[in-house]
Amino acid sequence: MFIFAIKENIKFLFVFISSLIVIGMIIMNPPVKSDLVGTWVNVGKNVSISISENLSYGIFFENLIHDTNNNNATGNFNSTGHTQYWVTIDSTTNTPIDICIKDNANLTSNSYNIPNSNFRWNSSIINNAVLPFFDGGSTTHALNTSYDTLNKIASNTYNGTYYIRFTLSVPLAQQAGNYNNTVYFMGIDTEVGC
Repeated sequence: MFIFAIKENIKFLFVFISSLIVIGMIIMNPPVKSDLVGTWVNVGKNVSISISENLSYGIFFENLIHDTNNNNATGNFNSTGHTQYWVTIDSTTNTPIDICIKDNANLTSNSYNIPNSNFRWNSSIINNAVLPFFDGGSTTHALNTSYDTLNKIASNTYNGTYYIRFTLSVPLAQQAGNYNNTVYFMGIDTEVGC
């Protein structure tokens, strides 16, 4: 009986020790739970343009007479035949953009005006004696008091410099005077448009 009691105690001891080992394993290695977490980052769009120094001074037509067509702005040609007017898309721009142009009114002097249809522009990525075209004809575009959605200085681009020439036709018997208006340049996300 004594042997039997030892066997039962050993059996009990074995079960007890086995239970402690299992409990210890659970405590030392608790069940693992994992979750997935998504990451979301929003990088904002940046649009930045600058204009040439000469363009920042204004667009000048000097000593014009009436009944003349396609008069060049003074900055259209420098000593090497290049225009001094341009718009540059700055390197900080990180989305495709359009560059649009408009003015606020006809060229006006007191109650007289020269219509916008006579104030024309053209642009090109090339700057030489021929480009941008400056003939005042079908290759050029009349200024408008709203941004032109069809004729843009640049379209759907991230970078570059875009050269511009301006011409003005003065109607027959146009009244003498100093005429002016304001021209605006806008760089805008292509998805939004002019």
